[in-house]
Amino acid sequence: MHLLPRWSTLWYKLNLPSPEPQVFWGLCDRYTEPHRAYHTLQHLGECLGWFDRTCHLAENPAAVELALWFHDVIYETRGADNEARSADLVVQVIDSVGGENSLQQSVHAMILATKHDVVPSTMDMRLVVNIDLTILLI
Repeated sequence: MHLLPRWSTLWYKLNLPSPEPQVFWGLCDRYTEPHRAYHTLQHLGECLGWFDRTCHLAENPAAVELALWFHDVIYETRGADNEARSADLVVQVIDSVGGENSLQQSVHAMILATKHDVVPSTMDMRLVVNIDLTILLI
């Protein structure tokens, strides 16, 4: 999967300018950190592949895709706040390109749902959680 064109297309779908290039490359760097055994670029690619198969179920497909890009970006093996830090990072990125507060809150909530400590309350939250867990079924 070619991630850079997909990244650019996503921001177009969100009707927002693409963030600075270092945001994309920073994401890639994080997903290739040596301590990661599972939360890697391969996992991201698999999540995006499942999203492509199920995007028709989303209320806001572009927001769901954005949540998938960031849902595991922060991964410390002993970290209890990885999801919260990932969600906070995406809010900073959305804000940096002028994205609305409602998008920030929505994507933030979808990423927090991947902590799997509460029942997701929206279809988009459920979709992100299910896509994140799909690898366990294979």
